[in-house]
Amino acid sequence: MLTIRDVEAFYGKSQVLRGVSLSVAGGEIVALLGRNGSGRSTLAKAIVGLVERRGSIHLGAEELIGEKTFRIAQLGVGYVPENRDVFPELTVEENLRLGESARAAKVCWRHEDIFALFPRLKERLKVPAGVLSGGEQQMLTLARALLGNPDVLVIDEPTEGLAPKVIELLAEFFHAVRARGVAMLLIEQKMSLALDVATRVAVMGHGRIVFEGSPRELTESSDITREWLEV
Repeated sequence: MLTIRDVEAFYGKSQVLRGVSLSVAGGEIVALLGRNGSGRSTLAKAIVGLVERRGSIHLGAEELIGEKTFRIAQLGVGYVPENRDVFPELTVEENLRLGESARAAKVCWRHEDIFALFPRLKERLKVPAGVLSGGEQQMLTLARALLGNPDVLVIDEPTEGLAPKVIELLAEFFHAVRARGVAMLLIEQKMSLALDVATRVAVMGHGRIVFEGSPRELTESSDITREWLEV
């Protein structure tokens, strides 16, 4: 569904990604691991058109390189940034409405589906998003992205700074969304969570993919873990 081939990305004259190739199929969660500065977030931004990039990124038959970010969203890529980006002065309900899309998709999401995944959001519908806890804001950004009926979700560091119980809830969310056939590229620092929810794992280092395989294969690859993941 999402096919990335030989992608390079730049911030001005500084090159961050160096020939990245990766794919994510429908109903698959690919966890992207790596140390800070390895290029993981830049890859997410390259997919949705937020940095200068070269190479090829296909969503199905559609080439995303050269498309604007709003068009990439319309084509079926949902993006959940690391900083969450809620509209603080708008209510939870208003934030959710901003994510709604009428695009035809294999999987369509309604507010009822969202509240089944995150009952807390239903309780907080009339509350300004700016007063939500960090965990509630993360639920809101994930829910808003789903209401766009994406074929692919690109999720950047969703558990950063969250309590263990909220992280458990997010793990349940990932499993539930995957079960409905949505593809997910999950950038995650917590290796235990990534290995629990992922169907496949990729590791980045110095702007390249240095490992790709199953969660079990990664746990058995002590050399990869030691060289590219351990602090």
